[in-house]
Amino acid sequence: MRERAAGSASTGQARRRAAEHLLEGLDQPRILSAMSPQQPDELLSALVDVGLSRNTPMTVLVADLEGTFSFIGARETEAMRNGLLTVVTLAGAVPRRLGALVDHVPRTLWDIDRMLADGTIPVDIVVARVHETQDSGTFSFGRMVGYTPSALLAAARVALEVAPKVDAPPGPSIPRTRADVLVVDPGYSPPEPAAARPTRPLAETIGRLVAEMIPRGATLQLGLGVVPDAVVPALGRRVDLSFHSGILPASVADALASGMLGGPDTTTVHTHVATGVMSWPSETPRWAAQVTLRPVSVTHAPGVLAGIERLWAVNSAFEVDLNGQVNAEYAAGVRVASAGGQVDFFQGAHVSPGGASVLVLPSRTQDGRGRIRATLDAPHIVTTPGSLLDVVVTEFGVARLTGLSATGRAEALISVAHPDDRAALNAARSA
Repeated sequence: MRERAAGSASTGQARRRAAEHLLEGLDQPRILSAMSPQQPDELLSALVDVGLSRNTPMTVLVADLEGTFSFIGARETEAMRNGLLTVVTLAGAVPRRLGALVDHVPRTLWDIDRMLADGTIPVDIVVARVHETQDSGTFSFGRMVGYTPSALLAAARVALEVAPKVDAPPGPSIPRTRADVLVVDPGYSPPEPAAARPTRPLAETIGRLVAEMIPRGATLQLGLGVVPDAVVPALGRRVDLSFHSGILPASVADALASGMLGGPDTTTVHTHVATGVMSWPSETPRWAAQVTLRPVSVTHAPGVLAGIERLWAVNSAFEVDLNGQVNAEYAAGVRVASAGGQVDFFQGAHVSPGGASVLVLPSRTQDGRGRIRATLDAPHIVTTPGSLLDVVVTEFGVARLTGLSATGRAEALISVAHPDDRAALNAARSA
């Protein structure tokens, strides 16, 4: 089936016809969307709308990195409450309003990718936004490769929403023939990059502390968030560094574009690898094409990460307890984020010669709650076990945990907690 739409109205009709075709004959369809920004929200909305109109129970698996869930409105929310629609996150954020209704797969992103490829996580339909290329027989994944290549190995039906060519780092392609349904949207353009979030003084302090630890010739992974982002400007002109990340933050793309992390006069060529980028300069200079996009099966693979020397993984979380156990999913009792690739990269960095797993977080939340806890309170769960954590950095300093006893780890963590929280933490440890 091929649908070509010349404008917004006909594009919507094409999506509706595509959804009807894809759902035909499926009693309880399981739909997987590509990771944002390649998540085709309008096509996903059309599928859900057709399914609900037919009173068809369905499951939608998503990795909405910004947690907008724009395909879920009031009708869909009610369908989630009554069990007709099940939404499962594989990565990304979850709107607080939906936190109690959204299910998730409690595995690392690499493990999820592997289970998509072999059918352990069954999928009936894969939907993704792709982009035209100079080769009429192939499409580009655009700015996010993610787990889509693995999902394409097992999916019975594939729908691609085709958008015009987009500026993005080089990466793999999709044969046009792999699509069962094409919806062409010539009017699509990527959203403008979000304005840079103001850097908080606490984040700047933490960023400087981390940057001072990064050894020469290191390979750096950065998680998403204000605090990891603050590491990049603190690095200065570090042309000796490489990046190997899941999602390459906008701060890294901007730094590459400005030449801060190396430019055309750099004699040493570094290859930066990621599975996706949050944004990308509209004019991509030749040297910035040193960034290459790869699927999760490569970027997050234990064997690949284990082979990288001096791998430093820097990620944030909501809280950490005195055992070094990290909660990166629950805030104030509600699940608002996914584990994603944090464990994949922390594990790889922890065993990397000269590498380290680094957790960065302010000592307190904005409402004054301590982020270093005696224990994680239910329903907060452990995202990353303490055995994989090497360093914790707050605005009050650096806690190096490697090789310490349980008592030593607790003391080190208390030393970087907010001063007003330390007495209570010491009392809880002694109880």
